[in-house]
Amino acid sequence: MTSQFQHNPGELHWTVVMNILKYLRNTKDMFFVYEEAEYIAASDASKEAVWVKKFIYGLGVVPTIEEPIKMYYDNTEAITIANESGVTKGARQYRVKVHYLHEVIELGDINLEKVHTYNNLAEPFTKALPFPKHL
Repeated sequence: MTSQFQHNPGELHWTVVMNILKYLRNTKDMFFVYEEAEYIAASDASKEAVWVKKFIYGLGVVPTIEEPIKMYYDNTEAITIANESGVTKGARQYRVKVHYLHEVIELGDINLEKVHTYNNLAEPFTKALPFPKHL
């Protein structure tokens, strides 16, 4: 928006640019908050999935459930954190959830798979997407 005034900027334009820079400086760490929230949601979903798998096995309806439950996820960084053996520097504050999700992946109960944002059925509820996606 401010680029159209580059030829002859005024005091108001300078103030707007400074406000934009201040906003960017104050929100630069928000990426980690959203990544952490998505990872915690994946961890909680994996707990529910493992519980359902054990519940169905306990009922005796399905004698064995050999294959891991597929969880589709659109966050590549979170999939990487879950599949790595150690805790990364950014994931230290939610270490317990990192270890749980990593453990159920190692045990073969859960398999995190990448799904493209465009193919993710939940995305219309969380992001502004082009109109054809909502049809």
